[in-house]
Amino acid sequence: MFWQQKARVKWLQEGDKNSKFFQLTTMVRRRRNKIEGLFDEQGKLCSDAETMRNIAAKYFEDLFAYHRSDDSRFVIPYLFPQLSRSETSWMQRDVTNVEVKTAVFGIGSLKAPGADGYPSIFYQKHWGLCANEVCSFIQSIFSSVLHKFKNSKGRKGFFAWKIDLSKAYDRLNWNFIEHVLYEANFPDSMVKIIMECVTSTSFQVCVNGELSTTFRAGRGLRQGDPLSPYLFVLCMEKLSHLINSAIEVGEWKPVRASGSGPYISHFFFADDLILFSEANTHQASILKQCLEVFCVLSGQTVNFDKSLIFCSPNVGNDLAGDISRLCGSVLTKNMGKYLGMPLIHSRITKHTYASIVDKVQGRLAGWKCNTLSIAGRLTLIQSVTSSIAIYALQTAKLPNSIWSSLDKLNRYFLWGDCNGKKKVHLIRWDMICKPKEFGGLGIKSTTHMNQAMLAKASWRLIQRENGLWSRVLQKKYLKHGNLLTNGYKKPHRCSSTWRSILFGAELVKKGIIWRIGHGNSIKFWTDHWLKNGPLINLARTTENIDFNISVRDSWTNGGWNISFLEQFFEEDIINKILSMPVGFAGGDDDKIIWSGTSNGHFSVKSAYLSLFDEENADFCWKFLWRLCMPPKLKIFFWLIVQGKLLTNAERMKRRSTRDEFCPICHLDWVGWLAANGHCSMKCYGEGFQFPINPTKIIIESATEWFLSQEKKNVVNEQASVALKWLKPANGWVKLNVDGARSNLHGNIGAGGVIRDQFGNWINGFLAHFGHGEVLEAEAWGMRLGLKLAADIGMDKVVVECDSKVLVNLVNNGVDELCPLKTVIDYCLHLQAGFSECIISHVFREVNTVADALSRCNLLLRLVPSTLSNLLHRSLVFC
Repeated sequence: MFWQQKARVKWLQEGDKNSKFFQLTTMVRRRRNKIEGLFDEQGKLCSDAETMRNIAAKYFEDLFAYHRSDDSRFVIPYLFPQLSRSETSWMQRDVTNVEVKTAVFGIGSLKAPGADGYPSIFYQKHWGLCANEVCSFIQSIFSSVLHKFKNSKGRKGFFAWKIDLSKAYDRLNWNFIEHVLYEANFPDSMVKIIMECVTSTSFQVCVNGELSTTFRAGRGLRQGDPLSPYLFVLCMEKLSHLINSAIEVGEWKPVRASGSGPYISHFFFADDLILFSEANTHQASILKQCLEVFCVLSGQTVNFDKSLIFCSPNVGNDLAGDISRLCGSVLTKNMGKYLGMPLIHSRITKHTYASIVDKVQGRLAGWKCNTLSIAGRLTLIQSVTSSIAIYALQTAKLPNSIWSSLDKLNRYFLWGDCNGKKKVHLIRWDMICKPKEFGGLGIKSTTHMNQAMLAKASWRLIQRENGLWSRVLQKKYLKHGNLLTNGYKKPHRCSSTWRSILFGAELVKKGIIWRIGHGNSIKFWTDHWLKNGPLINLARTTENIDFNISVRDSWTNGGWNISFLEQFFEEDIINKILSMPVGFAGGDDDKIIWSGTSNGHFSVKSAYLSLFDEENADFCWKFLWRLCMPPKLKIFFWLIVQGKLLTNAERMKRRSTRDEFCPICHLDWVGWLAANGHCSMKCYGEGFQFPINPTKIIIESATEWFLSQEKKNVVNEQASVALKWLKPANGWVKLNVDGARSNLHGNIGAGGVIRDQFGNWINGFLAHFGHGEVLEAEAWGMRLGLKLAADIGMDKVVVECDSKVLVNLVNNGVDELCPLKTVIDYCLHLQAGFSECIISHVFREVNTVADALSRCNLLLRLVPSTLSNLLHRSLVFC
């Protein structure tokens, strides 16, 4: 249990229990972390265990001790937005049972809340028994604490200054934290609860596994506490207030990235600070003065020796030297890293990001690949090494050599290459990097992941987010257009950041699509509004084409002009066009959306998947990876299905052997298959028949494994509930709608039926919409059903649909980028026309009539004979 709690990567949960690996890891970690000796205040090296604990405890006790300073002469402006009365009331309300349960279930199952506490899995498994006691205990704690509180007292150069705060979390004064909370208008009770959490901290120092005596802190925030980052950011915001105040009165002169761009004065991310200003000695003194005021009030200390100053090239050496001496920090031409990433001053080379390769290499070197199965190595790659470079992949386009190096390290580790010994690589790396549903192992390709990550930044820029970074780039590079403007050319001189954005934009351009609203903003021939691409590339002829017409110009009588479409397109393209909703937008704007997701919003996952050519996932692979068995067995079956199991025949292809015959039965692979697996030596046992179908191998093997591992668990019998169609109330009618899609051709259709309070047929409909997805068909079905009910004069309508996604979209509203917004908005418009209209979800078993109608292709006004039985069967239990 102890080592299971310690394991950072949950191999045990994944089923690859390699105890030798865990033992080696523990031994290496213990040796690496052992402290052999410490220097005392006199500089004497001490190796005695008790003396070392005392030295360590004394150091941290001094660090966390409160140091009084004269801060009465300094005042920072009050610039926090004030909390509203409703917000403060919400913060003062009692803790609810739901909040207590959420907190308990949010703790890791095997992580104990305290040194002598039970792991939270105990409370989670037995919550039904102990919920009342736990909730009452927590609420009593809050009540007791509150009671105690109530009864107690161009031409101008610029320079950037990268600030290093010494022990930023540990030096923050508690009275400053309390002052900031009150200034932000937190209620008294909440401030006192927070400060009780902050000031009740005590510490022990662990030296070589042994704890020192306990000591209490007098300042600082406890790192690792979920509350600490929020408090620290609030306190650092006061420095931002001080800077903004200096800018408003004209003392601080910020810089611009372009002539019309926004001013930039500082970047803060927790304790990572960079200050910007015009380059002169007066500005340097203003910056240092602001820092000194903040440090006196907050208790922070700037390490000027580790802080760096970077001056723009148009700043003279003498002036740069004066600024450096005044600030007390050294000049540099390379500011190193900010938030873990290098600050780029020149062209990106492989040396710029070599540290990432070194970090991955160092991590792999600490793992003993020969003690892990291929499934264990795969888990490590996916959970550890692949994530090391993720942050860098979001910030810049890495050099090709870095891509290759990272993939090479992962590839060698996966196949077990170590100690200079190269193993057989059975599958191509590009196949391994494919998603699992496409036949790969799901390892992320560094190249593809880099472009998908940068595509997210490009998408945010296209959506014109109002962040500082977006405004800076738009003013500098997009003064007269956007990334989607036809003919946009990359500037001759641009930053590495902008080149990275353009690299991601290449992928975004392939995945965006127009969502049709009023249709006036979309060019019919050249814009990408159909999933197949611009229609100019799909037309069978380009004669007599007017490139200036909009999508709206191709509509007639509230729908598509079919005679116009038939002039230029084949039937399959026309069917896809007919599935697009038109003619009832109600003035809604045309929108650019992302085609890879159902909600129209960009996601890195969908962008990454779009870089692979496969259109549909193979059922065989989905079935394999969903099997309930250890990952190493799944990998074994994966190799079988790929046809890459390392048999003698496979080894002979790779020139690893000259003999492809079985060493037992002396048959080659072809001969063995011809004999149906029978041979005199019975390699695989009596009566074994080799299955040709790989799926059969998986199913039989998985079944055998599952049955052998099956345990006799006591399953609580659940009462079955009979599903039936329910009649509407008196004066109401019920509309059942459904949509369907042909898996063979991709055609979609919808159907529905309106019935009265006795279950009698009033009216019905069905329709065909060309090619599309199931959710589109469901939405069309609801739209047509509501339109039919309105046309025949229905007043009170209950609408039932078996698509929970669609029902939630209609009842909860849709996002601006949702591809189905046009159809759903029209459904809401129709719903508002009834005196009462309820839209709800039902199971498919009670929606059989509408389901059958959605698969037909005729408009119905009488009950068809083929549906009579279904109609009456649904009334049997009413």
